[in-house]
Amino acid sequence: MPAVLLLVGIGAILAFVTGRVQLPVSIILPVYFAKYALDSMPALTFAVMFFSVYMGYLFSPVHPCVSVSLEYFDVTFNKYAKGLIVPVVFSLIVAAIVAIFIL
Repeated sequence: MPAVLLLVGIGAILAFVTGRVQLPVSIILPVYFAKYALDSMPALTFAVMFFSVYMGYLFSPVHPCVSVSLEYFDVTFNKYAKGLIVPVVFSLIVAAIVAIFIL
């Protein structure tokens, strides 16, 4: 698996599914260290991974703040998703491009 797919794609998907930041990071880091690095991860690589995880977390319907806010403001998830899909996808594309150049 390419490092870009692991750091950006899998990170965002895991964050979307779990609605958390710590869990995807705690899964991705050991995989990254086992496959690509022996002792450390460069700061920019970590930043790309964390940003991608955060984008998945921000878009997740499982994230407690999203579900509570949607209920409070009486908004459907579809309306919320329509407003965020373009910025999140654009951000993940930019993160993937940055990851391609730094890895």
